[in-house]
Amino acid sequence: MTDISSLLKEARPLYFARKKRRQRFKAVGTFGVCMAVAYLSAAPFINVSKTDEMTTLYTAFYEQKELNADNLYGNVNWESDIPLDDYGLVAVL
Repeated sequence: MTDISSLLKEARPLYFARKKRRQRFKAVGTFGVCMAVAYLSAAPFINVSKTDEMTTLYTAFYEQKELNADNLYGNVNWESDIPLDDYGLVAVL
């Protein structure tokens, strides 16, 4: 009987340490889930800093029938602005 009581005395701090660790783990997990839910519920209200670029991309991808470089970058004269070789590829200088 004394062996069992000594084992219980030895195991008691380990049991309570494990119990505290589990409670701490649950609390951190619950806090993380709450923060994630709060962030995701507030995400639609966060201001987008580049609204003009986002509007341009949205119209280019969803409202235009044809998507080409002129829609996104304006009129670019590719032959005069970028040096091309005989095959039409970008020339390496």
